[in-house]
Amino acid sequence: MRKKVVLLGATGSIGSNTLRVLRQHSDRLELIGVAAARSSDALAAICHEFKVPHAGLSDPQAYVDAKSSGMFPSVTQLIGGNDALSEIATLPQADIVLVAVVGSC
Repeated sequence: MRKKVVLLGATGSIGSNTLRVLRQHSDRLELIGVAAARSSDALAAICHEFKVPHAGLSDPQAYVDAKSSGMFPSVTQLIGGNDALSEIATLPQADIVLVAVVGSC
């Protein structure tokens, strides 16, 4: 059974390296949640590649723009705003939560 992974800060350098590990070990690891501050294009690409069911954008305007653009796959539930990171981080089905966010309080 694959471990279910949540990745906060998925679009940064640590997140990019984590995605590389997930690609190499897709038989053992499944990405179920991702979050970023405002990089909606990059986050949407990750959601398409990994078929991620849960994504969050903490920047309210980035969320509104992404939601209206339809750039995320239909299988992805997109949430936004100040609580997006905590909602993604506390997904009950997650086995591993990797926090790679910079400058967050």
